[in-house]
Amino acid sequence: MDSRKLYKRFQNAKGNWENWRSLYEEAYAFSIPNRNPWPQRPAEGQRKNLQCYDITAVTALRRLVSRLQGSLMPQGEQWFGLEAGDAVVDEEEKKVLNTYLQDFTDIIFQSLNDSNFSLVIAEVLQDLCIGTGALMIVPSNDPQSPLKFKAAPVDYIYPEGNQYDEIKSVWREFINVKVVEIKEMWPKAKLSQALEDRLKQDPLCTACVVEGVVYDMDKRDYRIVVMESSSNEFMLDKRSPSSPWVVARWGKASNEVGGRGPVIEALPTIRSLNTLVEEILRNAALATSPPWLAASDGVFNPYLFEIVPNKVIPISRQSMGELPLSRLDVSSDINTGSLEVNDLRQMVKDALFDNPVRPVTAPEQTATEIMIRQQQFADEIGPAFGRLTVELTPPVINRVIYILQRKGLLPPDLNVDGRQVQIRYKSPLVKHASVQKVHNLQNYAQIMGSIMGQELAMGTLQLDQLPEWLSDKLDVDEKLVKSPLEVRKLIQQAMQAAQPQDPGASIPSANSEAASSANADQAGI
Repeated sequence: MDSRKLYKRFQNAKGNWENWRSLYEEAYAFSIPNRNPWPQRPAEGQRKNLQCYDITAVTALRRLVSRLQGSLMPQGEQWFGLEAGDAVVDEEEKKVLNTYLQDFTDIIFQSLNDSNFSLVIAEVLQDLCIGTGALMIVPSNDPQSPLKFKAAPVDYIYPEGNQYDEIKSVWREFINVKVVEIKEMWPKAKLSQALEDRLKQDPLCTACVVEGVVYDMDKRDYRIVVMESSSNEFMLDKRSPSSPWVVARWGKASNEVGGRGPVIEALPTIRSLNTLVEEILRNAALATSPPWLAASDGVFNPYLFEIVPNKVIPISRQSMGELPLSRLDVSSDINTGSLEVNDLRQMVKDALFDNPVRPVTAPEQTATEIMIRQQQFADEIGPAFGRLTVELTPPVINRVIYILQRKGLLPPDLNVDGRQVQIRYKSPLVKHASVQKVHNLQNYAQIMGSIMGQELAMGTLQLDQLPEWLSDKLDVDEKLVKSPLEVRKLIQQAMQAAQPQDPGASIPSANSEAASSANADQAGI
């Protein structure tokens, strides 16, 4: 595909993405005003929250992002692991392979913990709650950290969807980038002769550059191109088996590229709440500092009048009966608006999943409340979690593995194909589902025990398989748990120890002991 066709694809992707600008801009203005990327290229230190009169959405979104990160990718924990796939049937082979894969998992998380992943992923989750989040993962030149992550704002990229509404191609446009910096941004880029001549005449000359990471369905790899906008000439054209971009969406409608998150769903209520609070503040200002009516009689000058404590106001004798100044009554019931504000705030919190079982500021939290809260959040976040396990976490893991393989930290033949090696998520949301299965087993044992008795109820279970199953569901290191064969031996030993002893070897009775004593006396013992 030549450069003109690729540039045409870029223009189509840019035009389609510009349709989302007004919606995203309003959502950012009311929920993450300080991260709002509009107006285009804002100056540093610019005030962005002047039109935000209520911060219910801001606070609720911050809590949602914190819960998402703690539930999906908690810092300091291994929220996923590599393990043998279903194609590995032999149990001993699977156990040996899992031991090696655990070492590789440790290397991956050591690299993640040494990088800026935990900082950047919070920004990506903020964008994701609006609708669409983008993450760039590139190798780092820092010897202490092989990975570098960057959260890309929605105005920074132009994603391109395919016929299945999947985002695998991403475009970027650099307006007025210095030509001398092009080599720093893309070391393998080759400048055209026209740019070389311009650079010789003016070392500070600029150019408009377009970068594209385009997925090739036929070759199943990515074509990375960099070209000048004016001439559509390639400055870089190479291929890579991995894309540096990860673009995920909270939810989407059919035939749409952009995502729609909980903030967009609650945007009408957030807008109404913000307008109502603005009116209440204006009403409160009028109630505390009402306007005044001043007589225009040529004697009293309202433009020089000032109301301050201990102020002497000179007036003429003719106006002693009628004061030249009076207050305008604009009083209204503020409490009515406050009740409506509370209802709207609760609606916004419900839309952003900020609805705990009881306030977090309560003096104590029982284990049951914590479990109910986690279960409630898992149930509400379920559909979005399914999409995130497809669009966010697998691309991040595969890209990290690819970079670590190139740096020699992981073996080059490690292939996470889902058959030989698969990804197993261990996030708190997944653990909650596993713990629920353990609770189901406990309920089964209690019900069967009440019907059949505890011994018969336990006999209905494969006790030798139970420790391995529990360690898997509770995420216990398999090195600490005995194998089913060893557990079977322990059960047999316990059964033998519980059996009654041989009657012939029983303890002698009292009569036999007396007879033995009498015989011993007769023998002179």
